[in-house]
Order: sequence, then C-alpha cells, then structure tokens
Amino acid sequence: MPRNLTLSGLVLAGGKSRRMGRDKALLELQSTTLLNRTKTILQESGCQRILISSNEIQGAVKDRFEGYGPVAGIEAALKRLLSTGTIGTLVIVPVDMALITPVTIRHLMSVDGDDVLVRYDGHQFPLLLPVNRQTHQKLESALNNTNVDQGMSIKAMCRLFKSIKIPPDEIADTEFFNCNSPEDFDYVQKILGS
Repeated sequence: MPRNLTLSGLVLAGGKSRRMGRDKALLELQSTTLLNRTKTILQESGCQRILISSNEIQGAVKDRFEGYGPVAGIEAALKRLLSTGTIGTLVIVPVDMALITPVTIRHLMSVDGDDVLVRYDGHQFPLLLPVNRQTHQKLESALNNTNVDQGMSIKAMCRLFKSIKIPPDEIADTEFFNCNSPEDFDYVQKILGS
C-alpha cells in the first residue's frame, strides 16, 4: 500500500465493557491505560494522526449511528478525517487488543494494494481501510440500510470492500487476543509479566 498519503489510526473504545465490569479503556497495564497503550502502538506503527472512537471519552469521535457497534465508530472516524481533507489509510485497532505489536501492524502496511481493505486471514483486527469518499459513502449507505437492532458486524463490513487477507505466519496468536473479561486481563498481565 503506498504511504505517500496520511496514515491515521483509530482506537475502537466505544464498547460497553459488560463482561469486564468496568471501562476497558481505563484498565491499567504496565503503568499506563489500555487506551494510552493502544495509542502508543499506533504511533510506533507510523500513524501520523490518531482518533478514538467512543461516545463517553472526552474529545473522542462520537458515533453518528448510535447502537450500530464498532462499524458506526469507523464510519464516524472516516467522516471526521474527510471533513479535514485527510485521505490515505486508516489503521483500526480495538482498545482491548493489548498484545498487538507495531511490527504486526507495519507488516499489514507492507501489502501492495490500493483502495482495498487489508487484514490478517482469520482475524477481524487489526485492519487497514482506505480513507476516501468512496469508502465512506459505501459504509454510510450500508449503515443507513441496516436495522439498528441487528447492527452491523465487522465481518459484514469487510464484505462491502475488495480485500486482501494475508496469512498471519510467524505471528503469535496472543497478538490477536481480545481482553474482554477480568480473567482475560489476568492472562494478559501474566504474559507481559505485570
């Protein structure tokens, strides 16, 4: 993917954290919050601008389609970037993917493909999405035609775009682990030796 355009990052931090019992974004891991950890990983991956998707966090991008899940956060981030004249690529990572590394994200960026969604085969995140009007219009139209009770899954969103899935060879499965419960968080702390 050419990188002569803006590389932006998006932290998905808008979930309800029901299984965790408290806001995952604010969990402390190695002297920082999961939110700050994810932002740092995106910065170290080369992102020039980082947005946060949340209806609760001050300064974050709020969903325009409330109740539609993470896809609504992605749509709102695309709209925000386009409103500032930003085009390029958006790197999307959920806040609870605490073990992902910049190396793994940069490997996704090395894929040669314009205007396509890029992700690892068998995994929803991290993923790269083109930032342009066509991508936003396609996503906005799909959300407009989706019932709020059903929402839109990331899988369904991925089917809207041409995509490249790359094999996650030599990447530890733990990097794709989502920290959803207190037990999951204990597991992550154990792996990191915290």
